[in-house]
Amino acid sequence: MADHEKDQVRQTKYDGIEEYDNQLPTWWKITFYITLVFGFFYWMFYYTFDQGRSQKELLEKAQASYQEKVERLAPKIDQVDFAALSQDAVILTQGHEVFESYCKSCHGDHAQGLIGPNLTDEYWIHGGEPREIVEIIEKGVIEKGMTPWKGVLSSTDIYHVVAYVLSLEGSEPSNAKAPQGEKYIRKP
Repeated sequence: MADHEKDQVRQTKYDGIEEYDNQLPTWWKITFYITLVFGFFYWMFYYTFDQGRSQKELLEKAQASYQEKVERLAPKIDQVDFAALSQDAVILTQGHEVFESYCKSCHGDHAQGLIGPNLTDEYWIHGGEPREIVEIIEKGVIEKGMTPWKGVLSSTDIYHVVAYVLSLEGSEPSNAKAPQGEKYIRKP
């Protein structure tokens, strides 16, 4: 490339295709050099001196912020009126969807009990108060094989599924599992 005349054709030909021997546009070269300089400093800043925030740190910060917001906005267990929630059709529909997704495999289609206990009778193994049911769902019962759902389900989803389960009490589904635990009479 001793002679840099514009549109100079190279001597080589491949399959009848000729190539020009032109220089790259100046703005391409400048962009390339700027990218090299930027890449060098980026590498030094993030990888050599470890000064920048990693994506993992950004994700953890965003998740913590989201969790704080959810906990702040979610109603506290003492403030929830489960009797009223179990009468609300929208809440029951949402609770049913959560039950279908997460609870049905152990408690059955109609909460009649499979490997998990029957949730439609008056007998409760770990307490029948709504706050006790919420605690069971959140913390699980590892010795009985129930997984903790606190990290999987939001507080609102847990409250909705508790309202749904309370609405099923006394429904007497077919093939219901025998009563387990102590009889609990719910106060009106």
